Amino acid sequence: MKRKLFLLALIAGFSIQAQAQTAYQKARSKIEDMGYTISKEMEVNISEGQTGYSYKTFYEGLTYIVYAMSEDGDVSDIDIYVYDTSDDEILKRDTEDDNIAVVSFTPNREIEGKVVIKNYKSSDPNYESRCRYIIAYKSE
Repeated sequence: MKRKLFLLALIAGFSIQAQAQTAYQKARSKIEDMGYTISKEMEVNISEGQTGYSYKTFYEGLTYIVYAMSEDGDVSDIDIYVYDTSDDEILKRDTEDDNIAVVSFTPNREIEGKVVIKNYKSSDPNYESRCRYIIAYKSE
């Protein structure tokens, strides 16, 4: 009887833990399930109109995905821009009007890149929302 109660409690604990998984963790898991390796993650608190950025070397022949989102529900439009820092050219961007942004690309040469995440629109423009992004890669 005690063993059954222990197993039931253990199963319930795993179930609660699985339900508590955040949208970000779910997105991260989905990216890994698609065969990508996570190479960089960033978190930044930005209000409407503000940006956060980081630099990343993108290697020839690898396929990259950049996924951005906000977990707090205040951000209704988030954008991503990936720049080639050698000439400030925009390589990829997602400026769709939605609360996630995703770009994918395969560089044909090594690129020193700058990844910019922008809180384009929020329900409270002065609130600094926690925005995050994931950069992942896989070889084709």
